[in-house]
Amino acid sequence: MSGRAYAGTGILPGFFEPCTLLKRVDADTRDGQGGYGGTWEDGEAFEAKIRKETIAPHEAVLAGRQDLGERYIVTIPAAMALHYQDVFRRESDGQTFRVTSHSTDSAAPAVSTIQIAKVSAERWEVPQ
Repeated sequence: MSGRAYAGTGILPGFFEPCTLLKRVDADTRDGQGGYGGTWEDGEAFEAKIRKETIAPHEAVLAGRQDLGERYIVTIPAAMALHYQDVFRRESDGQTFRVTSHSTDSAAPAVSTIQIAKVSAERWEVPQ
């Protein structure tokens, strides 16, 4: 990746950690329980900063959400697009996350020196 495409590498050393996008294969396979199965395999490797989002319990109630699990803000290179329902794994501990937004909604403007984008994500267990 070119320095211009991702200037954050030199400015923020040690900020990002290795992750791997997971791709669902055989998604058309019925699971015998009224849903669809399939398996997951490793896709593109990328780097991200994953930060746990803090939300006060009263804010969850005001938002009408009692089921707020662990939520995260994920910062990625702007050239790496993540979309709603994408799944990825943090390599340091094998934890998987499911994206709950689109990176194109929060990408830095083209004139920005640091080309990053952010998505929201939740902890997620890959179905077996």
